[in-house]
Amino acid sequence: MRLEVAELDAQTRRWQMIAQRAARDALLEPVRRELTQRNLAPILIKGDALSRTIYREDPERRPHVDVDWLAPQDSPAHDQALATISDVLVGHGWQPVPDSPKNWVRRGAIEVRVDLHSQLWFIPEAERLAFDDRCTPLADVAPFRAPDPNDHFIIVALHAVLGHAQFRPTWTEDLRRLLDAGTDLDTIVERSRRWGVQSPIRLAFEHLASLHDVNTPTLDEPRHWFERFREEFVRDLLARAETPDVGHILRWLHLPRRARLAALTRHLIPEPSFLESRYVSHSAKRARWLRPIRTVAAGLRLGGRLASR
Repeated sequence: MRLEVAELDAQTRRWQMIAQRAARDALLEPVRRELTQRNLAPILIKGDALSRTIYREDPERRPHVDVDWLAPQDSPAHDQALATISDVLVGHGWQPVPDSPKNWVRRGAIEVRVDLHSQLWFIPEAERLAFDDRCTPLADVAPFRAPDPNDHFIIVALHAVLGHAQFRPTWTEDLRRLLDAGTDLDTIVERSRRWGVQSPIRLAFEHLASLHDVNTPTLDEPRHWFERFREEFVRDLLARAETPDVGHILRWLHLPRRARLAALTRHLIPEPSFLESRYVSHSAKRARWLRPIRTVAAGLRLGGRLASR
């Protein structure tokens, strides 16, 4: 009897997920048609893409709230492609999320949120075209595409390690299934080396090996003291399974050394146009101070965790 109830609950969850996807796809259908007409093929990443690929047979196992779109990477004009996609969304009744201009929402049978990304920070500019070429079409939601499984493994791993400093059960299952879906470990290692993200990928491999029978490859150990310190610090955060809300700082720490100062300057002293779009509910004067204050607060939280080690 208990087994029958469990099976019924699983079947109910499955049908709920299928119904939610149908409602979400119905809201996005006009957008997809216009994107096709404009010859734009965005890339689905993370939850929605994974639910249509490695979770195709059991989509109820991969719940997700929002939908992540990445602008096509086959042109240097990422921002222009992003602006065009935004215009399409506006034309079909989507509204920007306050203080988050790259996030869009529309309410129908359910509320659907789209998070737009112009590019992935860790992929070097010289490799974005190759990344785009490896993406494959998703027949049920054309013109959208999904990343190559090896690239998607890196995306999910960095989202967990650097974006949130924790491995939620869903993300762990994502990584395990991606490994079973035809990924090549040597390819993942080589790309992580070229992209400068070996450390978080090593931590993802360590996590998977601690839970599953996975023969993970050996990555080069960090040589510089800063790289060793950075990896141990992130490993400590992962062990605490916290959500420190300092993902942008962790990502900054993993930028190439020459790029850190410029990125920090852009973050602390952004362009006025960025402030106007990012903090639409605040005055211009207040917006100028919010960005650095929030960054300093995040740095203090990170420092507090460092001091407590």
